[in-house]
Amino acid sequence: MVIHKGELDAPRDALMTNESTEVLRAWIVDDRLQISFRPTIFKDATNWGFLAAEMLKHVAEGLEQEGVSSMSDTLEAMRQKFDQEWVTVYNGTTKNTFDG
Repeated sequence: MVIHKGELDAPRDALMTNESTEVLRAWIVDDRLQISFRPTIFKDATNWGFLAAEMLKHVAEGLEQEGVSSMSDTLEAMRQKFDQEWVTVYNGTTKNTFDG
């Protein structure tokens, strides 16, 4: 296994059990999002929506703990950005880059 200098550690609980599986990795490479994932890890594809919502909740909690912004403000800003980007998924104009 190759370890990259920008790689995060696996969660402690994941290392403590044989009942854990990595489902998604996301990297920013030259300002572009690149991911690797297991698309069929869930029998019900709607679980990807649950995963996305839970992930955003954890990010908002972390930003609140760091004093960056409140959880509610962060979640609302994320929802607005999600809604804006969701439109591009349907009209084929996804840019796959970050605003900053």
